[in-house]
Amino acid sequence: NKLGVKFDLIAIHPYRESPESPDLDSDTEKLLSMLDRRGYGKTPVIWPEGMHWGPFEIPAWGIKAARWGATPQRGTWTWTTLSYDIGWTEKRTAAWCVRAWLVALKYSDRVKCFTAGIAQNGVYLDELMTPYANQIVANTLGHLLGDSYFRKDIRFAPYIRAYVFEDAQKRPVAAVWCHLEDLDNGSLASPVAEADFGDSLESLFDMMNTPRAFSKGKFRFPVTSFPVFFRGKP
Repeated sequence: NKLGVKFDLIAIHPYRESPESPDLDSDTEKLLSMLDRRGYGKTPVIWPEGMHWGPFEIPAWGIKAARWGATPQRGTWTWTTLSYDIGWTEKRTAAWCVRAWLVALKYSDRVKCFTAGIAQNGVYLDELMTPYANQIVANTLGHLLGDSYFRKDIRFAPYIRAYVFEDAQKRPVAAVWCHLEDLDNGSLASPVAEADFGDSLESLFDMMNTPRAFSKGKFRFPVTSFPVFFRGKP
């Protein structure tokens, strides 16, 4: 650059149909492994664009959430919101963003930036600064995992993922979700899991950063497309 400072980084745009199709996690493993083999193991990786998912799907107009393009003819919603009532596609889009950002957080020792390139899909704030769901969930991750380190990837059932992090207060935080396509599309009932945390569970949050009730000891819970966060005691 003009200051004569030399620096290296690897920048890619990991656009995809959904966070798990094709799988961003396994793709990241392959990318980092390739960089290691090529001598770039210490080079920072950034994803300056991705997550192109829009808040609406309107089949009659050819509008699809997981599509990129600046014109309606290419199937992207380029205008403002149709309603302040959150719809299924906006909610699912927010979940996809959370799931994609969780992958970046899993590999945060190497992946230093992941920017949502959703501007063309109608997510501008209005004059009252009313946020979309995907703008709220970014803050959920900041509040719960902004100072965290990844600890473990637990795959306890097909199509279900649990990423365990540890925050600055030494508390484990587990993000749990299901990525079945029919579940994402709202046409399938959620699978149910059972866990026994004893008295070690401190709090439970949904992806909108809302505390949720839970029982001590063993309890059952639906595993949905929308990640939930189990935070334990230190």
